[in-house]
Amino acid sequence: MSSSKSGSSNCTGQYEYGEWIPVKHCECGQRMKMLTTWKPENCGRRFWKCIGSQRFEGCGLMEWFDPPMCKRSQNIIPGLLKKLNGYEEKIHSLELKVETLETNWFKPQKKKTKRSICITVVCFMCVVVIIVSVCLKGK
Repeated sequence: MSSSKSGSSNCTGQYEYGEWIPVKHCECGQRMKMLTTWKPENCGRRFWKCIGSQRFEGCGLMEWFDPPMCKRSQNIIPGLLKKLNGYEEKIHSLELKVETLETNWFKPQKKKTKRSICITVVCFMCVVVIIVSVCLKGK
């Protein structure tokens, strides 16, 4: 990715990604797209690439947008990204466990609630029957 075709390119600008970024047009006249490389030697570094038409790869012109990174950044950033990805996987795994536990906890609760309502209704009916029978005996 460090090589690029030489040549001039026209430049206009627009507000993208929360900052003012020039929108480039390649020497072949096609719009260039901003991409980010995640290869260790240029991890997180943005560059312009000619995208050409939908059917073609474009002319292949590539220009760096961001300046080169220092060696320390090249060594540290891939490790940090690896850690971040590991944490994101762990969070996702824990979220699935929580969801499973919540689902399994609420199922028995629903059964207990239904059972309690049924027992309450049966007890209420028994009390009503007893009261009615006592009232009828008294007459």
